Amino acid sequence: MGNEISSAGANRMAIAAMSNVTSIEKRELLQMQKSFMEIAQRQGNPNTLTKDEFAEALEGVGIVESDSEILDRLFIMLDKTGDQQINFREFICGIAPLITGTVTEKLGFAFELYDMDGSGVVKKAEMNFILRSMNDTA
Repeated sequence: MGNEISSAGANRMAIAAMSNVTSIEKRELLQMQKSFMEIAQRQGNPNTLTKDEFAEALEGVGIVESDSEILDRLFIMLDKTGDQQINFREFICGIAPLITGTVTEKLGFAFELYDMDGSGVVKKAEMNFILRSMNDTA
């Protein structure tokens, strides 16, 4: 009764927690959440993004990527549950290193992006993918 938290209150708590973890300001997170939900509502589940909606959501936070292979890899990397959908928490926690991360965090993100099999080593085939993607984009 008195201990119940409203949906708005729970959202404020979640935004505050994400702000602490990601170093993204609460007001920015609220704006990102609003944009995320507007995009997500267009197809099916209003709380998650599909692969088709993902590029638009990235553009909304200032990340523009034209290479479809890179977008696919980013989507897979952020889809921690493997359900072919990305919820707001997965999206923000996944892109936070690109927005507010240190150089070391950004390098770690890039390494994870290109270490496709999660082995901890970027193999020759993975390096070829990186170079091919850079060449296609340039």
